[in-house]
Amino acid sequence: MPEFRDDVLQAIPENEIDNVYQVMRREWPFSGYTCGFLKTCYDWRKKDPSFDVSLLYDKDNTESGIFVGILRSGHRTFGLVLFALEGYESELKNVLLTTKKINWNELPVLQGVMPRHFDLVGDVVKRKGFGTSTYVESSLHFLHPDLTIDYDTGYPDDVYVARLTMDDVDLIYDLWPLTDIHTKEDIINSIESGPSFGVFSKFDNEPLAWVMQAHYGAIGMLYTKENVRRHGYAKILVMMMARKMVEEGIPPYASIVETNTKSITLFHSIGFKQMTRMRYLRVVPK
Repeated sequence: MPEFRDDVLQAIPENEIDNVYQVMRREWPFSGYTCGFLKTCYDWRKKDPSFDVSLLYDKDNTESGIFVGILRSGHRTFGLVLFALEGYESELKNVLLTTKKINWNELPVLQGVMPRHFDLVGDVVKRKGFGTSTYVESSLHFLHPDLTIDYDTGYPDDVYVARLTMDDVDLIYDLWPLTDIHTKEDIINSIESGPSFGVFSKFDNEPLAWVMQAHYGAIGMLYTKENVRRHGYAKILVMMMARKMVEEGIPPYASIVETNTKSITLFHSIGFKQMTRMRYLRVVPK
């Protein structure tokens, strides 16, 4: 990405990452998606400098909490994440209209857009000469920090739980329905840099179910093969991931598509609570 040194958006210096995070966290848990994105992508990029993400802020207005994350795959923008504290919507709108660091022609997916930013984003995209279409409606579900959970659920004798490896990438990608949000490269980054778990058959070592930390920090890509559902594998994996996140000081949460009522029921049975709605928006030609 060109530097555009006079641009309103600038890369967040390493010594400012935590300050930006703490400003956004003033609206926790409603800022959970963007806080998780910033922290996770920063950590992943430290582990692997080739991880292609830009973490940007308005350096002249840090108290606004204005943040823009640009995620790329193959040098193409496929994901945008944006945020501003309540009361700074007009400033965020101005930033999005004036910055040269967003290539709208690449038709990215705007990820985790908060309800108060729906109209703002729609107007910005329209003024840039494009339209928007809703990709999915989603919601954030958080595990209450004071909730005590027995994470040791145990599992059947014919399976075992282990970390996912590169050998599992193709299968996960082939079965995952939302590949506009999670590219194959994104799955690789999740397995290499974040916690991930799979339930494997002791008979042939084939993965039956899996979960991993998504690039926005949440428990993500939870999936069980159709022929082995209703065995409790998903609950085992969510509990293990939640425990891992707690150990690392990360508040466990998930972004769940609103039509996925089975997943919502599962997470709520463990102790997660819905906190806010979100929307994923495609940028589309007019």
